[in-house]
Amino acid sequence: MVTFVALYRGESVAHAEVVGLSADPQIVAEFAARLMERSTRTERDPILAPKRRAERQVLRSVRAEALARRSR
Repeated sequence: MVTFVALYRGESVAHAEVVGLSADPQIVAEFAARLMERSTRTERDPILAPKRRAERQVLRSVRAEALARRSR
């Protein structure tokens, strides 16, 4: 499985175009780590709280996998 980061630019999400793409493990790991840093708020909505926890777990897994690939 490949994990990658894409950079889009456009007037809106619907009209955006890819301007950059990277599967570099270092970039993927750093991006996941930064997303984890900014999503430290506690979700007060009982419906969304499990989703936020799952998102953080996915980011931790992506970061760990990228770091493991980087060290190969």
